[in-house]
Amino acid sequence: MRPGDSNPIEPERRSISRHRSGGAFLASLVLSLVTTAMLTLLIVVRLEGEGASSDLRAAGGSLWWCGEELRPGSQWACLADYGMPLVETPSADAPSLPPPPDWMPWPEDAAGLRRIAGFSVGWPVPWVGMTWRRVEGGSGWPPFPYDDENGSQIEAAAKRLRGLDPTGRLFLDDSGLFVNILFWTFVWFLVIMVVRWWFGPPSDDRGAKSNVVDRLPS
Repeated sequence: MRPGDSNPIEPERRSISRHRSGGAFLASLVLSLVTTAMLTLLIVVRLEGEGASSDLRAAGGSLWWCGEELRPGSQWACLADYGMPLVETPSADAPSLPPPPDWMPWPEDAAGLRRIAGFSVGWPVPWVGMTWRRVEGGSGWPPFPYDDENGSQIEAAAKRLRGLDPTGRLFLDDSGLFVNILFWTFVWFLVIMVVRWWFGPPSDDRGAKSNVVDRLPS
């Protein structure tokens, strides 16, 4: 073959390479969906709490006791009406009370509720969860935020989510789900490409085969 002649094998080789990359991406996407679902279920089943820390939060002109526990791949919060409205606005230099956790959907009718709780799970970012509301006082679910010393509340919330508790409200975090799928798609794509490179034919063999084809008489 003369140097000026184009190699008819090259376009075909590029087409095969693009086809294989597209197949690897599609396989990575499917594996990321499976990984996200299975890992989320594994966290829910194996979750062990350590105990929530409690503090005061402000929302809708009211004070709330808030117990919150953040674990790798899960988060739990329970808020109880403190029974006292915010009658004074803090000065500019005074520290303000933090709001309720932003990852938990806050109900619009929170003023008429006594307790609100939320739980979400997923890794690397929690993306699915459930919230609970209680209008009456007294004992019951969701629990009081200051009655958790051994992590039993987040464990109970995980069991209720796993059983799709009819008293709760399921919610999805679209951005969290997107981050998880993007993360695991990237991880699986790298794994597939590394495996393909490691177990594929050596580059010398591919070059030798190409040279043999080029030398064949037309």
